[in-house]
Amino acid sequence: MHDYTFRTSQTVYYRGNAMDVSRFCYFHPGGVMIKDHLGEDVSLLLKTYRHSKATYAILKSQFQIDCHDGFVDWSQPIINQVGSLGSNYEGWIKSPVYRPLRVFASDWMEMQTKTSVSEVILYWVPISIGLLLESWDRKPTEMSTGTCLDLFLHTLLVVLGLIKWTLFEYVVHRWIFHAAPPATSPFLITCHFMAHGVHHKVPFDADRLLFPLVPASFIALILYSLYSLYLSSWMAMAVMSGTLAGYVIYDVTHHFLHYGSPREGSYLYFLKRYHNQHHFKDSTKGFGISSNLWDDLLSSSQSVDPLPFTLKWHD
Repeated sequence: MHDYTFRTSQTVYYRGNAMDVSRFCYFHPGGVMIKDHLGEDVSLLLKTYRHSKATYAILKSQFQIDCHDGFVDWSQPIINQVGSLGSNYEGWIKSPVYRPLRVFASDWMEMQTKTSVSEVILYWVPISIGLLLESWDRKPTEMSTGTCLDLFLHTLLVVLGLIKWTLFEYVVHRWIFHAAPPATSPFLITCHFMAHGVHHKVPFDADRLLFPLVPASFIALILYSLYSLYLSSWMAMAVMSGTLAGYVIYDVTHHFLHYGSPREGSYLYFLKRYHNQHHFKDSTKGFGISSNLWDDLLSSSQSVDPLPFTLKWHD
């Protein structure tokens, strides 16, 4: 769990209100350049660099830290509250905040909503490798074409699985996670919040950045079952191995795009700025996370705003 209470002298001011940025600069989409303005009023600076509405929502969450924001009571578990937001839900999740959030009253249930990068790697990588090895063993002897060709065929199937993942990632993110739930359905609103809305509401919460292992396992079983409908078991295993490898790459990349500091000119630098714009500028574009390939192909790409300086997120 990340501590959101930071009491140091690293402060900036906005319209007379003080904000401690000692930790926030680590998450700040604009990087550590905010430290160049410690002790200053940044009101004019925000206008100079065309900050989005999301920026001001985050600022408001820092200066107005009442338990109730007019929609939900932040001192209480959120799971029983979001469903009643109705038509206010969409606007609420598009106003990100920098504050702690509790989903469930139960400590055990709350723990299930949090996933670390190490858990993702330690859980999924062995499964991916195991599927690939089992695929190799299950391939019918009469289909063997020699070690080199067998390796090539399995590599091809794994790559196919990787490509399938990138498309699955895009489709789910664009047409499921960003589908507006009916305002008249508290159940669907709550489901949407748990699936993706929570990440847009508290995008700086590293513990809820990655998909929990239990629901992810159910999705993996569904995908494998679908592969098995049109592929033999050994081929389905090889393709699924690639899909899981793609998922791990996606999760690690997603975490890095939020909390890493990529080098200027690198593809990850572009992806970080690209993903930040999805969160804080226009959530109707830029659905690709591990790649912007499908955004380009399916007309949902967004241009990254040019800057006269290089962004850096870590000192």
